[in-house]
Amino acid sequence: MSSVARIVLAIAVALSLSGCVHALHAYNTPGQEKLHVVTARDGQYAVRIEDHSETVVPPDGRVLVGVPTLPRSCSVYLFGFIKVGDGSPERVRAIQILRDGKVVRRLSLRTIHEMPLDSDGYRVVKL
Repeated sequence: MSSVARIVLAIAVALSLSGCVHALHAYNTPGQEKLHVVTARDGQYAVRIEDHSETVVPPDGRVLVGVPTLPRSCSVYLFGFIKVGDGSPERVRAIQILRDGKVVRRLSLRTIHEMPLDSDGYRVVKL
């Protein structure tokens, strides 16, 4: 048997013996996020994180929000190395921006960390 045939056979056996792998992520580290809610519409705004108490946004739009430990789930890998699903707590859309008690935007920690900073170090959330 040639070496190419052996390699093909080894890959075929490896793929047939493997399947999906579920990897459980670690919890996120609790902390605080500085948000600057920018909007042109009037209303009472608040920030709620994963069904915890609401933090009212003051008139200047700047608020310091405590982020608790968020729920996590498993990431799924096909054949052990092709990621097909991400269950990290940083991707869970657990942060809710409310206007007059209704959710107007859902954000994840990853989305917040990708938002621009204002001059005082607050993440700018445009609505």
